[in-house]
Amino acid sequence: VGAERLISMTDELLSTPGLDHRYIMAMCELSPETIEGLTAAGYTCEPELQMVRPLTDDDVRPINPLVHFVDEPTIRPFNAQMWRDEWLPTASEETIAELVGRRATYTRSTELISMVVVDPATESSPARVLTSADFVACCDVAVRDWAAEIDGVATVAAHRGNGYGDLLIDSALTTAREHGCEFIVLTALATDWPQYWYARRGFLNNGPA
Repeated sequence: VGAERLISMTDELLSTPGLDHRYIMAMCELSPETIEGLTAAGYTCEPELQMVRPLTDDDVRPINPLVHFVDEPTIRPFNAQMWRDEWLPTASEETIAELVGRRATYTRSTELISMVVVDPATESSPARVLTSADFVACCDVAVRDWAAEIDGVATVAAHRGNGYGDLLIDSALTTAREHGCEFIVLTALATDWPQYWYARRGFLNNGPA
């Protein structure tokens, strides 16, 4: 499948009004001609790795009290704030709305489980109703039959260094195994540091994504 066909298929699948940005994940090696065609059409090509970790019953552990499972309406404002402050600070509000709107395409095709870490200062006030302003880290787990996929692991900059990423990974492993998954996968940029962070947590490089 060449660049023209990939672009056509993507435009057809993401034809919902308001989804003007495109993201293609190729689970194979792309030919130089395909990469050239995608680049000419305005795409930025970044190599990614697929990383995989086998799951066993030993991965099922008690969920830390700071980790909360939240529904889609609750996670969306925090997700938008992460795009705004951390992931794409130069994006317009319209672009951020489109990026957050992509989550609807995930929830139609898989069981998407969202979890957050709550600021310990807020957690100590049980009478409060939690809102996205109380969240300091997030993670999604997409469950697909025998495998699960981790996505969107992130911590607010001011709260990094507290081990919240590890809390989320541990919770993701537990959640995936409790749903009957035998493996959990994720993608990481081949040119950036997170691949090494995940490797230290048992994820193996499975080659180009």
